Amino acid sequence: MLIKAFIELSHAPNTQIILTTHTPSLAGLLPLQSLRFINKEGMVRTVESGTDEVFQKIADTLGLLPDPISKSAKALLLVEGKSDVSFVNHTSQVLKDEGYLTHTFLEKEIAIVPIGGCGNLKHWRTLKLAEQFNIPWCILLDSDKGTVEEAINTTAINELQAQGIKAYVTRKREPENYLHLSILGLPAGSTFTFTETDDAKHLISIQKSKKKDHVLDTYWPNMTAALIREVETYDDNGIERYEFTEMFAEYLSIC
Repeated sequence: MLIKAFIELSHAPNTQIILTTHTPSLAGLLPLQSLRFINKEGMVRTVESGTDEVFQKIADTLGLLPDPISKSAKALLLVEGKSDVSFVNHTSQVLKDEGYLTHTFLEKEIAIVPIGGCGNLKHWRTLKLAEQFNIPWCILLDSDKGTVEEAINTTAINELQAQGIKAYVTRKREPENYLHLSILGLPAGSTFTFTETDDAKHLISIQKSKKKDHVLDTYWPNMTAALIREVETYDDNGIERYEFTEMFAEYLSIC
């Protein structure tokens, strides 16, 4: 939350954030283009940035390690946070149970790895591990629709797709925006609602007195296949499409 707040603030006009850290978990969430490695020998100070060699120096100096990955993993699906792991696993399971998908990610031995975002040091470190063991990978990011991060995330995903990587952003702001109102246990006559660009996580946390980071883990397991199909449906020039069903089928085809 701290790093995300700094990144959002850095996008404000006439604003620059400068921070120094020796904490791997914080440094791992910072965008690669913002990183500087400062080294001092005697009276000479050098500042390096922008190359794999520099990123490796930073990772080695901080002791930044990728999340543990099962030795049996045949592919990786990179997501933003730990709640996204539960979101993907539950969605694939119920859609598979109803015949909309042929497999789950577990059955395909695709490890779901939270990296905090695209283009940060943790993302880079995880990809280096994937390259080392020749493991194919794909990625799912929040679109952050309606925020300053939307263009950044969309650009990053478009660049990956141009390289042949199976990469997508959510059509709505984030997974919480797909929660069906019927599973929130709202009182009769409630007028509570949210749009696809609202900060649904924040609104639901206030409405239900839940911590923001617990919203998805608490309510998404109650989403049935029918409800998921309802909230994932969208119109594509007159054609009815199913966002996660189609997206997950693409991911599952990676191995």
